[in-house]
Amino acid sequence: MTRADHARAGLTVRCAIYTRKSSDEGLDQKFNSLDAQREACEAYIMSQRHAGWVALAIIGHAVRSKRPSSPLGMKRVREA
Repeated sequence: MTRADHARAGLTVRCAIYTRKSSDEGLDQKFNSLDAQREACEAYIMSQRHAGWVALAIIGHAVRSKRPSSPLGMKRVREA
């Protein structure tokens, strides 16, 4: 089913915004790269609103080690 088909059928495309930064450097700034990523994603989702897109959750994640980790909130999004 294409995006246009979703919209015609009245279906909602549920989107989660996941932002990531590989270090905690600069996170204390008033506006940081996680904020910029979130704003860009929100704007894109809004531009697709005509096709039924809606943001469910916004998850920010700063990696403090090189070990893979699961961001907080991903379980909640997967279950939505």
